[in-house]
Amino acid sequence: MISPWICWLYQYAVGGALFFGALGLAVFSDAVRLEKPRDRWLVVTLLAGYVALAVLHASWIAAVLR
Repeated sequence: MISPWICWLYQYAVGGALFFGALGLAVFSDAVRLEKPRDRWLVVTLLAGYVALAVLHASWIAAVLR
């Protein structure tokens, strides 16, 4: 059986590449302007949500494997 940590790593590596690529594309195409407080808040919220979901998912895996 494959370790759940390998699945977690794959999900957040490949998904993270897509997520950060799309976010970078939005910033570099000026769809999101970081000089605007509302857009800056959006980017910070998206990044915090990504990290929070990854940590929550990792803690769930750790709790199940005990």
